[in-house]
Amino acid sequence: MKKLIALTLCFLSYFTFASEYVKVRADLLFITNTNVESGKLCFGDSECTTYSTFYLFNAKVHNVILGDVMDGSFKVIYGQHALIEQDINDVVLTLKELDENNQFGALYQVVSIE
Repeated sequence: MKKLIALTLCFLSYFTFASEYVKVRADLLFITNTNVESGKLCFGDSECTTYSTFYLFNAKVHNVILGDVMDGSFKVIYGQHALIEQDINDVVLTLKELDENNQFGALYQVVSIE
């Protein structure tokens, strides 16, 4: 019985992940640095500085690994400290869908790159 409960919980967590995120293998083609803050570094209560900004990429999808996402290409944003302004080829991306009216014109935000 314990194994059945454990397996059920594993499957439920998988489906929860699947409903919120998609995973694809793709190339990221650099478009621009948006200069919009994606991360902040603070020292104390009030002394803060921009740690990272969002970059806009065109994602060219090779294949969908998990979830429902259109094939082809679409815009994504990704914000990480010390990210080089260049293309990133043949990576596995975990993506989270963005609101349609976001300021970047992107469909997804890159949550992680493998």
